[in-house]
Amino acid sequence: MEKAIVFDMDGVIIESEPLYRIAANNVVNRYGGIYTEEIGKKEMGLGIMDASKVIIQETAINSTPERFSHEYIEEYLKVSEKLLKKNRGIDELIDYVKNKYRIAVASSTNIKVVEILLKKINLYDKFEYLVGGDMVSKAKPDPQIYLKASSKINILPENCIAIEDSVNGAISALKAGMKVFIVKHSLSENLAFPDNCIIFDNLIQIRNYLIKQNS
Repeated sequence: MEKAIVFDMDGVIIESEPLYRIAANNVVNRYGGIYTEEIGKKEMGLGIMDASKVIIQETAINSTPERFSHEYIEEYLKVSEKLLKKNRGIDELIDYVKNKYRIAVASSTNIKVVEILLKKINLYDKFEYLVGGDMVSKAKPDPQIYLKASSKINILPENCIAIEDSVNGAISALKAGMKVFIVKHSLSENLAFPDNCIIFDNLIQIRNYLIKQNS
């Protein structure tokens, strides 16, 4: 029986994936490179260092992962200051699950950025534990981040539901032994997710599914 829900942040809690694309495009353009939607798909769900490596390799810009990742995060925070929004239905979903499940966050984003963004949308205090990408040695699709999250809330992975929006995140959670819900959005609707994921069009559908399961 599921006792905990572990949320990815980007694309699940917040509508951030388009903002990452804007930020990456802005930084790549400064180097004279071209950032494409295909590159965005390849970096989606990766930790910041791995995403930076993909972008540098695909655009052939003259930078290092360390330098680019710093510029990428700085630009993302600037863009988020103006454009950040909660994902539709997240408040209703959290209100429903907070008294029925243990809840945590497992995000590829660095923990300081996770904290800043969750505070900005007034959800920081809703979660028992937050795991950022810089708190593990191996990023998604490795299962380490989900294993750490389940360990910190003291729930076995097989009793956890992970809510994800990326293929890398889904693989990470499945490898950890969790049940995986996928919430689709405009940048993920054409992605090929593993067959054993349950796919939803939005968070409201996930809430309704859980209500039905628990009735």
